[in-house]
Amino acid sequence: MSTRRLTYFSALALSLCLLCSCAPPTSSASPDPITVGKAVTEAAENLPEMTILTSQDERGEELFPYLSDLDYGKINGYYFAYAAAGTAEEIAVIRLANQDDVDEAMASLQRHVQHRVGMFENYSPEQVPTAKAAQILSHGSLVALIISPNYEAPVQSFRTYGMD
Repeated sequence: MSTRRLTYFSALALSLCLLCSCAPPTSSASPDPITVGKAVTEAAENLPEMTILTSQDERGEELFPYLSDLDYGKINGYYFAYAAAGTAEEIAVIRLANQDDVDEAMASLQRHVQHRVGMFENYSPEQVPTAKAAQILSHGSLVALIISPNYEAPVQSFRTYGMD
């Protein structure tokens, strides 16, 4: 092979490598829901002691229905923190296997919130305003539920951390 061709192919290979390294991440690479969930929880102020469940727990799949009635086969990981003392505070981040399921996942979380509101109306009415102020957000294949009296910082954390 001539030197000119070798130089041409070397330059072409280098150009391709540079293009690949500068390309934006693909939408299939989604942030880890546990990492995002921890960051969102840390951003929330004055949370009570929280119990944490994740998809990596031994019983993660078995306990997921407490949060959502979405088919677990559509899940590609989750983080769920809820108030250990039974108050309204909850933070959840779900990564879906298919971004097309975002609306279904958000509807599932809305049903979860309505169930919690109904429960608090009967047993702990002072928790109802917090539960009713629930924030359900999505970005890419991530869906988040934030129930906290001060939800602005956790919402911003999700928006920042949840970016692909």
